[in-house]
Amino acid sequence: MMSSRKTATLFAFFAVAALLMIPLAADNSPGEWADAGDVVTLTTPSHDISLGAGDTYVFDLILVNKTADPYEVALKVSGSDGLFAHFDDGRSVISVFLEGNGSRVVPLTLEASKYAASGSRDLQISMVCTNTVSSIKSTASLTFPVDISSQLASNDQFNKILGEFDNPLPYPLNTPVFTAIISFLLWMGISLLMMGAIFIIVREFFSKDNKKRFDQIRMNVSWLVFLTIVTYGISGALSIGGVDAYYIALSLSIASIVYIILGAIITWRVYKIAIPLLFSRMNEEIGTVDTALVPLFNMLGKITIASVSFAAILAALGFNLVAILTGAGILGLALSLGAQNSLNQFFSGMTLLITRPFRRGIL
Repeated sequence: MMSSRKTATLFAFFAVAALLMIPLAADNSPGEWADAGDVVTLTTPSHDISLGAGDTYVFDLILVNKTADPYEVALKVSGSDGLFAHFDDGRSVISVFLEGNGSRVVPLTLEASKYAASGSRDLQISMVCTNTVSSIKSTASLTFPVDISSQLASNDQFNKILGEFDNPLPYPLNTPVFTAIISFLLWMGISLLMMGAIFIIVREFFSKDNKKRFDQIRMNVSWLVFLTIVTYGISGALSIGGVDAYYIALSLSIASIVYIILGAIITWRVYKIAIPLLFSRMNEEIGTVDTALVPLFNMLGKITIASVSFAAILAALGFNLVAILTGAGILGLALSLGAQNSLNQFFSGMTLLITRPFRRGIL
């Protein structure tokens, strides 16, 4: 067996070798560049820039003065079709002073609109270099490609049945509108068949006494599940129909809120049926559980489901969920400290109801 000292030495050797290989693997070659009258060089990154819709990317522009005279360099950037560019001060224009034979690094921020479609965009960079001694001006410009990817883009799903298969039907049934309608109907049919099959299979796992309970749950949640499927089908149909990314994003935001509300309703209905069943079973098996706790647990479940759903809706609308939870935690801590005696009595009562140390016939 290899000793621990040899193992440590071998590990250190490979670590040093890996560090030495980093410069070889790194791409230090200059990117695209532009010369302004052979006096100032503007260099962009050597790697391709890709960002997702709604994302931000920061990289450095490098300015190099190749003369002994000082220069004032005015940089201007502009994007296109949902691509925005600005410097640290938030503006698209900046003035940079270069000493003779000096250089400067200028950070540039790129932002892609949330509703930008997938594809390549052109980033326009222009500069005007003014010799502060002779007032002679030199100009240069550079076009830099930026790739944007969007989850809202419907290119891969456009005019495809269920977003996957080409539409073989004759005109006008092979147009995007009819393809979206056909896909929506297929989604409904497939989903209803799957939902029915799942209910049938799950029902078989329940005993005869509990099948009535299951049927009650199924009747309460079936139409809610169906509404969830309809909401999903509408969002998918919009992508297949080639609707603008803005409306797809709007439909997804609305769908997220609908999902949360329907999920909360389904959870509450299942919870309201399951809690009495759970307590009755525990009472039969243990004999110490008081069914008088059912209304209390129903109330606690309702508050919990409503609170979680409200926070999820705020998150779906773009609010900072971390800040909301932090504020709620501070508020809860303040309330718990203020109502410490009441909470002690509450939990003491809960303990007595659950454990039931005193029963009829003991004394």
